Amino acid sequence: MSYKYDPSAFNDTVYVKEEGKFPFHVKSVEFTFTPTAVLIAKMILEREDGAVTTSKLFGKPEKSGQWTRLNQFIGSTSTKAEIEGLLAKGEFDITDDFIKSVCERSVGRRLMGEVRKEEYTKRDGTPGVAYSVSFYRPHAEGPVHADGPF
Repeated sequence: MSYKYDPSAFNDTVYVKEEGKFPFHVKSVEFTFTPTAVLIAKMILEREDGAVTTSKLFGKPEKSGQWTRLNQFIGSTSTKAEIEGLLAKGEFDITDDFIKSVCERSVGRRLMGEVRKEEYTKRDGTPGVAYSVSFYRPHAEGPVHADGPF
């Protein structure tokens, strides 16, 4: 594998620091597993102004037993043809491979994300604040844009 130094890599990343609904594009996705072997898909979402935040999808249903966030994400990042293909499949089991394929396909696609503020306690005991996308909605112009993410 080849490598080329990126001089802009050391520039400070600008993070989303406000709640609200914003257009994002999926910049990247990485996969990890919890100690109990549950898949976590962590996505980096970028706004038009370059500010970034994260969002996570888990390889298990919510406490209600539903796949609400996964359904929202698929509906927000899929084309009409992709949604019709899923509807044609009928009911099927959700696997880690399915979640990975949906997330990998979404890289570069647009969606509207609702950013929520979460307060937490840092490891040193001080309070912290994080902003992440909790809900997904389709972008008004669709998930795919011919000239780039916006």
